[in-house]
Amino acid sequence: MGQDEKYIDLKPLGYRRINKRLADYSNKALINQDLSDALINHTILKSCTIVRTNFDKAAMTGSIFDNCKFLNCSMNVPDLEYCKFNECRFISSKQERLTASLNNSSFIASYFKNIAFYGCSFAESYFENCTFDNVEIEFTTLENSLFRNCTFKNMDLSNSNLQFVEFIQPSFINSKLPLFLLPYTIGGLQYCQETNDNVIIVSEKGDIIPREDFFTSIIPLLIQEYECTEDFFPLANIYITLQNYQKAIEVLKKGLTVSVAVRDFRMIKFYCKLIVYAGVFNAHTLHDFYHLICRLIPQGNEKKSELHSYIKNIGEIKDILFSSSRRPILHVTFITNIFTNDVSKVAILIEKLFKIAKINNLNQSELRLSENSPLLIDMSISGSEEDILPLLPALISLTLENEDQGIAVVQHNICSMVKENKELSRRVEECKMHCGLLGITLSLAEYFLENCTSSFLDSGSLYFYNGNLKRNNLLN
Repeated sequence: MGQDEKYIDLKPLGYRRINKRLADYSNKALINQDLSDALINHTILKSCTIVRTNFDKAAMTGSIFDNCKFLNCSMNVPDLEYCKFNECRFISSKQERLTASLNNSSFIASYFKNIAFYGCSFAESYFENCTFDNVEIEFTTLENSLFRNCTFKNMDLSNSNLQFVEFIQPSFINSKLPLFLLPYTIGGLQYCQETNDNVIIVSEKGDIIPREDFFTSIIPLLIQEYECTEDFFPLANIYITLQNYQKAIEVLKKGLTVSVAVRDFRMIKFYCKLIVYAGVFNAHTLHDFYHLICRLIPQGNEKKSELHSYIKNIGEIKDILFSSSRRPILHVTFITNIFTNDVSKVAILIEKLFKIAKINNLNQSELRLSENSPLLIDMSISGSEEDILPLLPALISLTLENEDQGIAVVQHNICSMVKENKELSRRVEECKMHCGLLGITLSLAEYFLENCTSSFLDSGSLYFYNGNLKRNNLLN
């Protein structure tokens, strides 16, 4: 039986979709064919060179492309949502127009050269360590997309809609940014104020505005404009950039109040992202913002759709506000031998764990108990890397496994941090002593670190899972 004979021909039943498969080309292949209108969802290609391939109207949702080159390919309205592009290159000898839906897709360490994104949608997309060289972006939705450590070279973004795009540590080289949209970006305004890059700010007429003039002459006029129009998002963004945080809080509360009144969850999320990006508001202020947002909660005989919408969005809003994606976070999970009726033991253990986590008062700590028969404890500690990294071996040392299961996974340099911190060592020993007196034992189930880039760490020490617990029926 030939390769094509094992597939059932559905054309007599009216099925006209072309069902092409790329399994044979999944690794180190040269691909040059017509895949227009093809159904190739969830394709996985690794180290492939894709030349002059036609992807017009192809369904490619959920596909993964690893270290692939797309050279002079045609992409007219393909579906590329929820795709992953890792270390890929998109290059055209002429400025090839790409019109596609790329919502919720991610691009890591990828390179774009001579590409024109025209009529695309990048909502919720993520770019990290990417380079865009001579790329056009027109009539394209970038709302809620995030660019982290990306470089933009020889680009004119003056006609691009950059509203509610988030830039984290960008670099613009010989590139133009639109004057009136900068206050609507998250991170763009702050970047223009601080950078030495050759970034060019232009007006709607194309006039170049020197950056010094923009901040000394244009910004005061924009403040007056936004105050008159009650456009609170860009106004709050300007005050944050100018480090007038008290005024920023006032404006943010006004903006949130308006959005709460009309149940505009979309804008509430953008306000929360701006609040988190600022990175200057303490926990008390964050809770003030959250309590203001909670006025959204449906009351009385409101429609069920309102309640459904609230429940759907409030969790994400809370996560944005209190779980910053930028601060380093340490997550540790313990299995205990404590049951729910051992209230006194639980209270003492929680107190000692919080004392360790709060060795630096700037750390933010959360602790969650789950009834796992016995109890399971999840700890999340956010702060600077310098403050939270020593906590990892300190917490691991409380467990039954310590050297064998946990600390062996952590770099030796981190462990030395604990020994240098006498107060941390004292609190750890105090916790061990109370655990011994009360007969409390802890087993390390899992830990992982987010947003940590320390040279003390490698990929093997960012995450640990204790599979022995499942085999020993300690994890239910």
